[in-house]
Amino acid sequence: MRSILSRKLFSLSAACACSNTVSELNEFGPNWASDLELEMQNECQKYGTLVHVHVDAASDGDVYLKYTEAVGGKRAFDSLNGRTFNHRVLRASYIVEAIYNSMFPAAAKL
Repeated sequence: MRSILSRKLFSLSAACACSNTVSELNEFGPNWASDLELEMQNECQKYGTLVHVHVDAASDGDVYLKYTEAVGGKRAFDSLNGRTFNHRVLRASYIVEAIYNSMFPAAAKL
C-alpha cells in the first residue's frame, strides 16, 4: 500500500486510505472484513458524502475510502490519522483519485 500512497499533502484528494486497523485477523472471525467495512462506513460518512468503501481482506485491514469531494477526504484524513482504533494507532494517507479509480474501477463512476 505504501508505494501508491502519500502521507504528504501534494493536493487534496477525495480518496484516502487507513491502515493498521487490525493486528491479528483470526481474532475477528470469518466476517471481519465486512464487519470492519460497515463500521468504517458508519464512522466515516460524517466527514462528507462517502461513495465507496473497500477493506482489503488480504491485508491487516487496509481500508480505502472515496468521497464526492476533496473536503471529505481531508476531513477523514485529519480525523483518522493518529487516532486509536482497536488499541492501534491508525495511519491515514491520501490517494490520487486516478490511482484510486484504477484500483477500484466501479468507484470511478461514483
